[in-house]
Amino acid sequence: DQAVLDTVVSALNIDPAQVEKALKVGSDYLVHARSRAVVLGAAPNFSELAKVEARAVSLTALADEDDPFDFVTRLFGPSVGINEDPFTGSACCYLGPYWGDKLGKSNLKVFQASKRGGIATIDVDTSADRVRLQGVTEVSWRGETLTTPFMPTAI
Repeated sequence: DQAVLDTVVSALNIDPAQVEKALKVGSDYLVHARSRAVVLGAAPNFSELAKVEARAVSLTALADEDDPFDFVTRLFGPSVGINEDPFTGSACCYLGPYWGDKLGKSNLKVFQASKRGGIATIDVDTSADRVRLQGVTEVSWRGETLTTPFMPTAI
């Protein structure tokens, strides 16, 4: 509903006149800003954004003409404990088709403008209803999986 979209835009601390479109996509909100500068300059109010019932909010815009990518994005998910995600592959599953449709392309480059930043290639295959994501990753944690089943001893 429009009131929720207005709340999302307000919590992003961006001028509503700089929003091309705002919509709900699954459990996320997508806010299409009019410029890359709006995306880069956004300073969200995370406590207000956390009140929105959504997994996350993607703020996105067309890249500048001289950029080596097609669009830029940032993703905020304070309601799930992530103020700003460094790179969000799951959001590319809706951002790829969204920008692919707008740009008439099936192969796109994205720059996620978080503090760490990330660049990936998105291949949108509408005939198979698939999105393929390719990029460079960074290990953020390591763990060990126990493969031996737990067998309690008699008490």
